[in-house]
Amino acid sequence: MGTFSEIVVALDGSDPSQRASAFAIALAACEGAHLAFCSAASPVGSYVAAIEGSPTNLTSTRQAVDAAARGYCLEAMSRAAAHGVDASSVVLDGDPASEILRLAQDHSSTAIVVGTHGRRGIARALLGSVAAAIVRGARIPVFVVGPQAAIDRKGPILVAVDASPAARDAVRVAGDLAVSQHTSLQVVHVFDERDVDRIPDCPGYDPEVARREAMTVVSDELDEITDRLRDENVPFASEMCEGDSVTEIVAAATRVNARFIVTGTHGGDALDRLFFGSVAERLLRESPVPVMTMR
Repeated sequence: MGTFSEIVVALDGSDPSQRASAFAIALAACEGAHLAFCSAASPVGSYVAAIEGSPTNLTSTRQAVDAAARGYCLEAMSRAAAHGVDASSVVLDGDPASEILRLAQDHSSTAIVVGTHGRRGIARALLGSVAAAIVRGARIPVFVVGPQAAIDRKGPILVAVDASPAARDAVRVAGDLAVSQHTSLQVVHVFDERDVDRIPDCPGYDPEVARREAMTVVSDELDEITDRLRDENVPFASEMCEGDSVTEIVAAATRVNARFIVTGTHGGDALDRLFFGSVAERLLRESPVPVMTMR
């Protein structure tokens, strides 16, 4: 048995959903996990299609919507069976994010996989918010598969770290995944002004001295993380880089051909929503591979 035993997979018939399903099947095959496919019988997708100019019938009956959701689940179960993966399915009724989170809790699930459309504007407000709401609300790891995310890379697992407890938990789970998937970790910290801000002002404060002190602190924290990985016999490489967080993480993932990215999120308060909008949400949208988030 691997790191995950029960994985909920959200489906809506879209291309990102298909990619998320394929990724989940490969993950489950590697982890020896059971998949619980689910699809919400919601007409939201029809409204999005109308907004984006696609032909749609807004008077479609609830029976047709329900049938479509069941069709998505049956197709996914067929593909899982073809890969020797045990799976079940259910059609949900209600707000998609809330019902997916409820299903995960009821099933004592250990992870969730969901696709994201990478949309902006009104269409994003309708559908893109589902993945965001799941990431914010889940108490278990969530894999988000973007519209351009490669799902077949065989490189290391990239784990993006900072000084937060969430990042340390992310490293722990990423280490377990590296063992179960017979791969290594690429531990990356992007040094920026937030690291410098951790150094308190004092009389005679010198920004350059503070910056050097901050880099020393970060280096020591990275050493602490990698010492734990070494003690647990998890193969790894580590690096610290500078610049825009998302740009550098994406560049590192591309450079090492990472199979997916692991990162921590910091909770659900106003500060986290600001962080999510400025960093984590961009990473989910721009990542070249799936992203696993952890609270």
